[in-house]
Amino acid sequence: MKLFSKLLLLTLLPGALGLGVVSTISLLGAPTVGQRVLLLVVVGLPLFLCAAIATRAVLKPVRQLSKAWARLAGGDREVRFPESPGQDALAGLGRSFNELADKLQNARTDGALSQSDATFRQLAETIDAVFWLANLKKDKLFYVSPAGETIFGLPCERLYEEPERLLQICHPEDREKLSHSLIDQGGLAEHEYRITRPDGTELWVRTRTFPVCDAQGAPYHLAGITEDITKEKQVAGELRASEKRYRDLVELSHDLIWSVDARGFWTFVNRTGALQIYGYEPAEMLGKPFVDFLWPSVVERDMQTLRKIKSGQKLLNFPTVHRRKDGRKVHLSFNASVVRDDTGKVLGVAGTARDMSSEIESKERYRVLTENAPEAIVLLDVVSDRFIEVNENAVKLFRMPREQLLRSGPKDVSPALQPDGRPSSQLAAEAVAAVMRGTTQVFEWMHRDAEGREVLCEVRLNLMPYEGRQLVRGSVTDITERKLAEEAVRASEQNLSITLDSIGDAVIASDAAGVVTRINPVAERLVGWSKADVLGQPLEHVFRLRATETALDLENPVRQVMRSGQLVAPHEHAVLVSRDGSESLVSYRGSPISRGRDVLGVVLVFRDVTEEQAIQRHLRQVQKLEAIGRLAGGIAHDFNNLLCGIMGYAELLYRSLEASDPEQAGFAHTIIKTSQRASELTRQLLAFSRKGPLQSRPVDMHEVVQEVITLAERIIDRRIEIETLLQADSAQVTGDPSQLQNAVLNLVVNARDAMPEGGKLRIATRSLALSEADCRDKLSGLEPGPHVELSVSDTGVGISAPIIDHIFEPFYTTKGVGKGTGLGLSVVYGTLQAHRGKILVESQPGEGSCFRMVLPVSDAEAVERRPSDERALSGHGCILLVDDEEVVRTMAGRLLRELGYTVRIACDGPEALEIYREQGAEIDLVLLDMVMPKLNGRETLRALRELDPEVRVLIATGYDVEAEGDPIFEHGVIDKPFEMNELARRITELLGGGRSDTFPTPLQA
Repeated sequence: MKLFSKLLLLTLLPGALGLGVVSTISLLGAPTVGQRVLLLVVVGLPLFLCAAIATRAVLKPVRQLSKAWARLAGGDREVRFPESPGQDALAGLGRSFNELADKLQNARTDGALSQSDATFRQLAETIDAVFWLANLKKDKLFYVSPAGETIFGLPCERLYEEPERLLQICHPEDREKLSHSLIDQGGLAEHEYRITRPDGTELWVRTRTFPVCDAQGAPYHLAGITEDITKEKQVAGELRASEKRYRDLVELSHDLIWSVDARGFWTFVNRTGALQIYGYEPAEMLGKPFVDFLWPSVVERDMQTLRKIKSGQKLLNFPTVHRRKDGRKVHLSFNASVVRDDTGKVLGVAGTARDMSSEIESKERYRVLTENAPEAIVLLDVVSDRFIEVNENAVKLFRMPREQLLRSGPKDVSPALQPDGRPSSQLAAEAVAAVMRGTTQVFEWMHRDAEGREVLCEVRLNLMPYEGRQLVRGSVTDITERKLAEEAVRASEQNLSITLDSIGDAVIASDAAGVVTRINPVAERLVGWSKADVLGQPLEHVFRLRATETALDLENPVRQVMRSGQLVAPHEHAVLVSRDGSESLVSYRGSPISRGRDVLGVVLVFRDVTEEQAIQRHLRQVQKLEAIGRLAGGIAHDFNNLLCGIMGYAELLYRSLEASDPEQAGFAHTIIKTSQRASELTRQLLAFSRKGPLQSRPVDMHEVVQEVITLAERIIDRRIEIETLLQADSAQVTGDPSQLQNAVLNLVVNARDAMPEGGKLRIATRSLALSEADCRDKLSGLEPGPHVELSVSDTGVGISAPIIDHIFEPFYTTKGVGKGTGLGLSVVYGTLQAHRGKILVESQPGEGSCFRMVLPVSDAEAVERRPSDERALSGHGCILLVDDEEVVRTMAGRLLRELGYTVRIACDGPEALEIYREQGAEIDLVLLDMVMPKLNGRETLRALRELDPEVRVLIATGYDVEAEGDPIFEHGVIDKPFEMNELARRITELLGGGRSDTFPTPLQA
């Protein structure tokens, strides 16, 4: 305000001065009024004018300043006061005003910027794309939004420190191009390129850059937005591939793919379909009426059908006839449906069409050609002298591919001269001419096939008009064999008799009436009739057959052959009843003796297949056992994994409760012992499947019997008396004690079940010295030498003959529901097979049964078994545990850690290999499961050896891998389920020793 007062005083001072002078002069007393007026005009008026001019010069800036203040107060921060270059107060006032306006403008801008920055950050940090801000040189980043860590795979702090990383992670093929593009453009641009993140993941990204300009429009920063477009690229690629597949399918389809608009004009046809079906290029069809392509006879019907389709009715396999470009008919099968827009308006009709002309014509020709199916049939076009259709028998007869035969004619399948010396072409022309006159021709003709072989045939020619063409139908029968047979019958009757008498099969021949004309010695023996008694007798009196299943008489094969004139296929299930009533199982076949179409007689060839059928039954039983064995092996493997987890956790539970809660520890002990018994059952399944680890050590069968009796006393009715008679000099065999004990126990349990009211059960042993003759009879399969026989007999209900043949089959049982599985005796059978032994059975209904196990004696020394209550050794080192079962991984990991080992865990082979690549130097042993997905144990072990030939591996499995003889398993095997002490012992052996401290096991309790 002081400045404003000074300005006002400066403005009013000249005027006041002038008035003061005039007033002074007046007061001094001018002489006259005129003088006063003159003085006022001369002096006062100039002064007044000067004052007025000075006042105007001062008041104008004042008014401008006042208006500027008013606009500034009203919020206009852009107002400015014109500044003067002087140093006076007015100039200073103008500069002060402008400084004040600038400060207010800056204050408002700062506030707006603060609010804008908060909004920007909130937006930048919530979008999936990366927003970044850099200087124009792109060697410094001012800001990178958090999405940068997700997309670039690098922390934002690292990008601030090393902005060049943004270019380094670019794919090498895109890096140089992107670098040049950024340098050249340096402003508004868009780039799509690939990046490779530190974890190796490759992404497609899109970056948009734009300059950040100051108030004068000059760029001083570079901003960019980068987004992940990998999925977009994948979708685009898949879309392009899908579109290409669609175009290819449509354009290459031999079917017509079409559409017409609502008016019935073609709007689309695929090129391949249009050309093949109509003979038109698509451009020749599009825009033309659909009705123009219909055959006249179907126009009205097809147009009505088209209208029905427009109303919403679908069309499937609609037969119709259209016209080709060359005017010929084309038989089509149409599928069609209506096409509508989003509002439901009918846009037209679309569908597919297939050319059925060839099929329809082929069906017609096929009907004609198959009238005499056993013969070779050809259709000859007389004008072109070419075959237009042939059947399969013609292809076989002339030994020529169908395509080649359809390009040939009669002269191409005939020699130059016929057997009578006349030219084939002349005779063929005469025959065709006679047929054209309506006369059927039947004659013999010598043909020559593609290999040059001459074939004597009987030919029948008939005229067959077809669609305006003159066709000749030829029926050709190869009579070479018939001719040769007739000659052979006449020329080699004696040789035939000698041959028939010397062959091993039985042969009986009859005439057309079924009277026996020939019989060889083998047939005489089987039917029980001599040659003198048989000749001249009806065959059905000599050759009597019954069905094996129903015992009903079968139709005599002579009647079958005479009725059909064809070979009677071999029959494997018939019983031949001889003259004395004895029966034998035979296989037979009957063949006609023909001359042309006449059957002159029948030849029956048969043989005794009783022994062969017995061998086949045995083979089927073995195959059943193998199939059930594979199933049992799979079940046992999964069950072993479950038992592994149960036993392992029970041991861990026992150790944790041993001191604090003995009662609960006892429960854990019971779980372990029960699991061990379950493990024995699993071993039986594996033994049955021949996949279990079969122990091979000396076993005293007398000790086995004592163990079985101890077990049996708990489960056998007290009304059953148990007697033992162990008389074998040596009862030591080589094998698996658990399996042998289980086999004997199964026989004892069966004997118990056979005596529900009580009785006597006897277990006996005796020594056998088998000779070669013994091993060829009932004991076939055994080797001569010393054996021990262990028999289990009972006084029970016995077994009938029909049942006794099936008792060793899997799942066969005569016990009631819930009382037997049918696996007991099949397991015994498998155990004896695995131990190079044999089991025999003798039984009669009501007289009891006796099962005899025969095993080879072994003279090997018994090996002392390792105590089962040894204490688990602790150890140290790093073990890689590989198993696909989570419960096994978790349990075994805990056991190994309890033993003092560091554990690395992998759920499958690929993960194990990855861990070993990275940490192989730290891993001392690999505990490897054999059955896993992706890579099984064998494949994983081979891969580990490629990484480290010295790798130490312990195989964990229930399969007999050592028996395979594969050196890949030389390191060691531990059976599942494994106990803690056994696991510790095997690991210690492989690692070359262990610590002296031990852990107690539950079996020591």
